[in-house]
Amino acid sequence: MRRLCLVGLWSAILVAGCSRGTPAVQAAEHAAAVRSHCEAVTKARAEANVKSARKEFAASEKSIEALRKLAAADASLQTSLTDVEPLHTSARVELDFAEEEQTVRDTLNGYKAKAYRAARAVTLRGACESLAFACEEANRTPATAPATTNPSLTSMLHDSVQQSAALAVAIDGCTTDRPLRADGTPDYPAVAAAMRAMGKSPPPELGLLLGLGFLVAGRDDLALIEISAVDPTTLRSPEHRLGRGMLHGAILRIMNCDRLALAQIEAVAPGQSAEGAAFGPEAQAAVHLMLAAMSAMDKDYDRMDLEMVRASRVWPNNPVTVFITGERLLAEGKPEEAAGSLEHYVASKGHDATWARLIAERARQLRDEKGAARPLLMDPKLRLAIVSHYAASYAERESGRALARMLKAGQDFAQRVMPGGTAPAN
Repeated sequence: MRRLCLVGLWSAILVAGCSRGTPAVQAAEHAAAVRSHCEAVTKARAEANVKSARKEFAASEKSIEALRKLAAADASLQTSLTDVEPLHTSARVELDFAEEEQTVRDTLNGYKAKAYRAARAVTLRGACESLAFACEEANRTPATAPATTNPSLTSMLHDSVQQSAALAVAIDGCTTDRPLRADGTPDYPAVAAAMRAMGKSPPPELGLLLGLGFLVAGRDDLALIEISAVDPTTLRSPEHRLGRGMLHGAILRIMNCDRLALAQIEAVAPGQSAEGAAFGPEAQAAVHLMLAAMSAMDKDYDRMDLEMVRASRVWPNNPVTVFITGERLLAEGKPEEAAGSLEHYVASKGHDATWARLIAERARQLRDEKGAARPLLMDPKLRLAIVSHYAASYAERESGRALARMLKAGQDFAQRVMPGGTAPAN
């Protein structure tokens, strides 16, 4: 009897082991593992635990590969694979977001960021005080330099004061709706008071201006620090909110945070936000063209073509499209063809001198550097030259002109008076 019991128990164990080893059971176990690991990736991202997210995704990858092998050998198991593949793909996206968010956290919480924030308040107060002084001097002196025994020095000092006062007026214009005086000149005393108040309690728009300026200077890390501190709900106008979204997206894309960048740009795209809908065709086209440029860099040509079509619908024959076409050819490893397309565009259509120069400059860059040429979005000097001319020349509405003024004021302020703003473009 005892022998029979042992034989029965051993047989049960063998049967159970065989059942667990069947392909159908293995497929179910692997599918369950994929679901579990994918959920864990999402949880790890929410907890800002990139290491755990990577580990869980790797485990999901291992399980789904095993499931693919089973499905390849037995077509009846394909359903198990089909059910979990979308989950695994979504987990890959979650992991990408988690890694990009960690990059942003590292930038915002690093030593450089802490040092910059520690110096920012003092430097900003000093800069605003110097601008206020320039406004007071401009209010006391004529627009042209007075005759003196040292005209060269006097002219230089006079021009410096006038330029600083003009910068103060431009910054003030980006944060207030202050009217000119009855004689058509800026209200220098009021602007001086505003500069001193700004130094003590900077408005959120100032962070937007500095972010723009640092981007011009190629200081993308400092640009991210500034723009990340700006709460879009505190900005006073649609153009500021749209500008913040586009700027934030551009900075993130330059830092290779592709998914975060796309989310930022799409959030302010026409049809998705009141800010995007409030602008004329030029600003709406700019959002689509930026999405197209980002898609070209990612070699997502279907999305690139779609965004270029959308840009052309709201602004037919816009002059920026030629750059995006060149970026696609560059991404395909065809720098000579990219340069040729730019040169043909200049020769076949009329352009103002600045556009012709910028297009020709990009064409020469592609020919000289060939396969080493960087995507346009990664070239600080050229990308901002194009954006500046785009805003200044094609803004037909006040909202577009306001964006152009913001860009110029931010460039001048960050490069002239803020730490790090004069660093060479990378």
